[in-house]
Amino acid sequence: MRPRSMAHKLEGTVLEILRITQSIGCTVDDMHPHDLVDRIKDGELEIPAE
Repeated sequence: MRPRSMAHKLEGTVLEILRITQSIGCTVDDMHPHDLVDRIKDGELEIPAE
């Protein structure tokens, strides 16, 4: 998915995927994707550079 993403960083790609999972009603590790997006944006969950 990373090569097809328009995001400049891996974090952006992860956020794209989480938004897709949210829109189709999936969960990730029994968590709502929006909660994970909030944790990433707040700095609680760190995404590696690559």
